[in-house]
Amino acid sequence: IIKFLAVALYLHCAFVVPVQSFFQCVPNRHAKSKSTTSLLRASYDIDSAKEKLTWERIEEKHNSPVLDLSRREQSPEDVDTILAEGNGLDTSHWDQGQLWEETKLRLNTDLELNHTDIDSYLASFPPLMRLETDQIIETATFLVQTFGANFLLAEPRLLSYRLSDIQYGVNFLSTMMMMPKGVEKILVPPLLLQGVEGGLQERSVQEALGAASAATSKANQQVASDLMGTYKALQKKKPKGL
Repeated sequence: IIKFLAVALYLHCAFVVPVQSFFQCVPNRHAKSKSTTSLLRASYDIDSAKEKLTWERIEEKHNSPVLDLSRREQSPEDVDTILAEGNGLDTSHWDQGQLWEETKLRLNTDLELNHTDIDSYLASFPPLMRLETDQIIETATFLVQTFGANFLLAEPRLLSYRLSDIQYGVNFLSTMMMMPKGVEKILVPPLLLQGVEGGLQERSVQEALGAASAATSKANQQVASDLMGTYKALQKKKPKGL
């Protein structure tokens, strides 16, 4: 009996305990995935993600009817009503990270960025979680092909701009630095970011001046039309012989 117990104890220590320890050490793939997802979602900064980007604020300002000089009958209440429309932001399609998961998958598959910590982009700049996937991929493709993947790692905010904004920014820097060709070779992420912002402001001023000029011209035409109508009406009422 003693020999039997000794053998049983040996077998237990030699095989059962190591096996149990092994399975305790092996991570549960599903539990880890669930834990990682919960942690990631908990880290989403929804309020920061809602913040308007520079190009969004510019578009919103240009689309407002405040400078519509031709609508002289428009009351302040009408303007307030128009400006209030669309202020409610529906976040249901992105606030759980579902849009970002799609974007992250495309960054991995389309640009093969799986060797980088893509979630760090979102941690650095939360608005990325609500931007359309196609827009981000289009911008990312240009940046990687032109400057390399390190640009994304160094400055994830570049992904929040539209492709046209990035390209205009490059041209803007080329003009400012008096380098018609080859400016891409010397650009670093912070400098490109400044160039993109500078290009946005430049286009904003140009578009505002163009809109003001068009609105002023339209208003002048309306005034001229009103004056002509008044003149014709007075001519009809004018006594004969005068």
